[in-house]
Amino acid sequence: MSMILKMSGTNIQNKYVVCVPTNKFAMKISLVNWQIFCALLRIETTKIKNLSMDYLKKFEDIIQDDSLTFEQGAKAMFVRYQAFDEGLEAIQKYSQLAKELQERDVINHCLKTDNIMPNFTVKNYLGEYKNIFQLYDKTPFLVLSFYRGQFCPFCNLELKSFQRELAMIESCPATLVAISPQNEENSYTTHQNNQLTYELLSDVGGKVAKMFGLSYVVPDYLKDFHLKLGVSQEYFNEKGQMELVMPATYIIDKEGKILFHFAETVAGLRLDPKKAVAFIKKLM
Repeated sequence: MSMILKMSGTNIQNKYVVCVPTNKFAMKISLVNWQIFCALLRIETTKIKNLSMDYLKKFEDIIQDDSLTFEQGAKAMFVRYQAFDEGLEAIQKYSQLAKELQERDVINHCLKTDNIMPNFTVKNYLGEYKNIFQLYDKTPFLVLSFYRGQFCPFCNLELKSFQRELAMIESCPATLVAISPQNEENSYTTHQNNQLTYELLSDVGGKVAKMFGLSYVVPDYLKDFHLKLGVSQEYFNEKGQMELVMPATYIIDKEGKILFHFAETVAGLRLDPKKAVAFIKKLM
C-alpha cells in the first residue's frame, strides 16, 4: 500500500514523504521515513508556535491589563502596531483586506438582526460535541462571538474582555459562547492562555461561519504575511483551510431569533462586551 503525506509548515510546504512498503525491508525504510516526517513536523510545529507567540507577546501587557475596557485596549493596540515594522505592515495588509471585503458588500450578506440562527453541532475546546441550542437551554439569551484565533492580538483582547464581563452576562441571565475556525487543540490553548471559564467552540472547516455569511478566503498577500509571522492557517485551522472569519457578535433569544448583531470587515473593530451587557439588560 502506498502512502503519500503532505507536510505543512513554514519551510517544508509542498514536500512529500512517499512510503511504499512492498516487503519487510521496504517497510523498515517506510518506518524510517515516517519517523523523519514526524520529527520534521514537530520541529516546524514548534517554530510556528514560537514565532506566533513572539508576535503575540508584543501585546501581552495590553491583553492582560484588567483596568482597560476593550475599546481602550484596542486603541492601545493600534498605537503599538505603529511602533514596529511588522505592525505597520499588518495595518497596511488588513486595510487592503477590509477595503476588498467592503467592495464585495459582505456585511450586508451575513446574518443580521431578525434572522434566525441556524442549528449546528461542533466540537468544543475539549473535543466534545456541543449543540448550540443545548448550550443555552438554561438561559433566555445567547451571546455568540466569532473570533479568528489565538494568533490574533485583538481576538485575545476581546476574549479576555468578555471574561471580565462574564459575571454580568450570566446575571442577565445569558450564556456566552465564542467560536473560531481553529482546531480543538488551539482552541484549548486559547482557553488556557486567557484563563477563560466560558465555552469555546471549534468550527473546523468554517461551516458555521459560512452559515452566518462571515467566512472569507485568505488572500495570498495576507497568507504570505501571516507565514512570515509564523501564523499558518493550515496549522491553526487544519484541513488546509485558508479561510478566516470576520469578527462578529450576536445576541440571540431562546427561539434562535437574532435580537442584535455586530459584524465588521476591519479586524481590529469589535463590539465592546460592556455594550453587549447593556443591550441584554434593556431586554429584561
